[in-house]
Formats: sequence, structure tokens, C-alpha cells
Amino acid sequence: MASLSGHAGSVHWQGSWVLSPSALRRYLGKGHAMPGCEELPALEPASDQMTDDERRALRRLWLQRGKEEEDFSRAVCMSMFRFLRDQAPPHIKQRLIIPCYVIRAVRHHVLHKIFELQVIIPTFPRTPTAASASREGMVEVYQQDYERRNIFIEACNSLIADEVLRAEVGLTEADFTFSLVPVEAVHKPVFTRKEIKELIENPSLADLYGTTSAFQLLGLLSATPRDCKRLDNALKLFRRQDAPDAT
Repeated sequence: MASLSGHAGSVHWQGSWVLSPSALRRYLGKGHAMPGCEELPALEPASDQMTDDERRALRRLWLQRGKEEEDFSRAVCMSMFRFLRDQAPPHIKQRLIIPCYVIRAVRHHVLHKIFELQVIIPTFPRTPTAASASREGMVEVYQQDYERRNIFIEACNSLIADEVLRAEVGLTEADFTFSLVPVEAVHKPVFTRKEIKELIENPSLADLYGTTSAFQLLGLLSATPRDCKRLDNALKLFRRQDAPDAT
């Protein structure tokens, strides 16, 4: 993976696939009948004919909408996908991660700039050089990035038993947008003791989180230094065995 991440000391950026909120609402709400996933009604855009009072009222509506979207995205990462994973067969659990999230400043047509919580699937670290190219609109998506996205799509869609429903509401490649984000901005799940044990015993699953170190993945909220050391050793062994197939 050297072509993606470079030297460990120079890695500050993380490749990631951003999931469309409407796709998540479709997949979770219609595919798994989870509450709170209904599509929110459209809000009107600002217009030059609005009075100042109307503009202020519209801003309040959009601020409330932002809070609703943030609450939904947090629930996706903190509870909804954890529930799905807990119910999944063992062979699916080994390939299905709990999504991460980032909070990013984005331009908004009414509020000008907002901080948006985006649900992501991490892929591989990138060097500062790759990040500079991304800011100039020249981000390169590697085959390994596509493979990580496809693993997540296949694992998720396999949880919808009905073929017709799966074809209608399952996740598709069009539901994902590739982006680079700062490594420190990626919020990983707070793992339970059972999940930490699972990651240590299945380093191929831990590797799907795209992290360069066990401590970066587990953090002090989840794990002890001993947990991190055990997972680091398991990841090193797994990646050494997997190295001949890397490009």
C-alpha cells in the first residue's frame, strides 16, 4: 500500500466515500423498516423578493433542518448500523464495518456556510501531496478505493433478503462520492469490548477501517494500551501476508 499512504510520518489525509443522506434514508427506512428514516419535505430556496422577516424565518427553518440531518447521521453511525451488524450472519459481519463520520464546512445556498456531519466509509491514507492535488480538483481514486466501496455495498445489500426490494432500495455506486478528509477529523465508532475482541481476532475487518494504527482506530475511549498493541500486531501480520496481492 506504499503507493497510497507513503511514509507513516507523512500521512495526514484519509481517503473516504461519503454516503448520500437520501440513500441512507432509502436503504435503512425502506430496506430495513427503521424508524426516523423518512425523507424530509423540501424547503423553499431564498429569493430576491423575500422580506427581511421572511429571510430570517427561512434561515431558522434551514438551521432546524440541519439539526435534523445531523441527528439522523449520528444515529446511522452510532446505533442503526451497529444494530444491523449485530443481526448479520458471521460471514457478513467480517466484511461490514460501522460507518464513520466527519464534520465539514460546506457552502449553503441560504445559510452561506454550514458545518455538515457526513457519513463516510474510510479507505486508505494519503500523503500531503495527494491532498494538494485534491484541492486543485485532481483527486485520484485508486482501484483499492473502489474495492473498499464495493465491499461495503455488497455486505449491506446482502442483508436485504427480498431480491425485488434489494434491487429497489439497495445501495449503489451512485450513492457514494469520493473525498479526502484530514485523518484527525474522522470520527471512528466507540467500540464495545465484544467488538474490540472481534477486531483483534479478525484483523481483515479492522483493516477495512483504513487506519494506519490500532490506537488511531480504537482510541482511549474504547480500548486499553494492551488492546491497541494486540490489534497492531494482528494488523501487521495480516498486512504482511496480504502484501503480495497489493498494487
